[in-house]
Amino acid sequence: MDVLESKLKDYIVKNNKFIEDYEELRSEVISLKDKMNSIEDERYNLKKKIETIIEKVEIYLRNSG
Repeated sequence: MDVLESKLKDYIVKNNKFIEDYEELRSEVISLKDKMNSIEDERYNLKKKIETIIEKVEIYLRNSG
């Protein structure tokens, strides 16, 4: 009986550790996804700013020529 109880306790400890690790990794993945979305948004905004600058330079060059 003691052997069975000991094995059950070991299983419970390992299972709890597994669950803790899973939750930690899950949290990290969510955080990374949020950061990726933020980076993508920033990239999109920079692209739009660059396009606007290029358009203004093209207009300036057309008007000054």
